Amino acid sequence: MPSPGRPIELKNPTHTTISVEHNEFQKFKALANDQGKPVSKLIREWIRTYIETSEQGKLDPLLENSGHVYLPTLGDIPKREKLDILTETEVEQILRHAFLWYKEAEAVLRKRNVQEDKIRRVERGEENGK
Repeated sequence: MPSPGRPIELKNPTHTTISVEHNEFQKFKALANDQGKPVSKLIREWIRTYIETSEQGKLDPLLENSGHVYLPTLGDIPKREKLDILTETEVEQILRHAFLWYKEAEAVLRKRNVQEDKIRRVERGEENGK
């Protein structure tokens, strides 16, 4: 129940519990207080932004602005929009590393005596490696 005199901001509120490090939460509360922002409202804004950007296939803005670089894993299905947001150097790095992984995977398959035509079918996506 909201405090007296406090406007209700939510249409369908839910209350939940999360676990965070005590000292980190204390610092977070202090920073939010210094900026005049209620902790709950700040967290709700972050959640809303995270949902919106994720639904649009974009990166989390907190991650985007943190100096961290999104680099896809080999398990990711390639999506051009994920590469479009990267710098030329970052895309070149991905290209180089993908090529090195390709060469190593090819060498392992050859060492295991996998037939050349099967390797080429896998490259083209005609075989799933089974």
